[in-house]
Amino acid sequence: MVSSEIKVRQRFLLPKLYEPKIRYYYSVSGKIYHSNKFSPEGNPLDIQEEYAQRIWQKYRPGKSVVVYHNPDKPHDAALDLGERLETSAIVAVGIAICAGLAVIVLMMVFVLGIFD
Repeated sequence: MVSSEIKVRQRFLLPKLYEPKIRYYYSVSGKIYHSNKFSPEGNPLDIQEEYAQRIWQKYRPGKSVVVYHNPDKPHDAALDLGERLETSAIVAVGIAICAGLAVIVLMMVFVLGIFD
């Protein structure tokens, strides 16, 4: 691992997103490559800082790591093949959608009197 940090993305009226940013070098058949991809899908974003911290702890600068690469395209590499979007992020999006729908229904009931 060459570098590893957690980037915080602040979004208007939404929770912060924490993204682990990594950079590493690896060798395939004597040729040196570099990458910043955590998984084949890219770097995970999550609303929980603890999740990003776990990744950072696992892939700290100076640490030796296993790099998975495509044998046909050695420049296509990742550190983790199984990492997916954290369940809490999916749940948070679902809650936000439900809350938005609840606001719409309440507006229809109390402001517009649609269900009278």
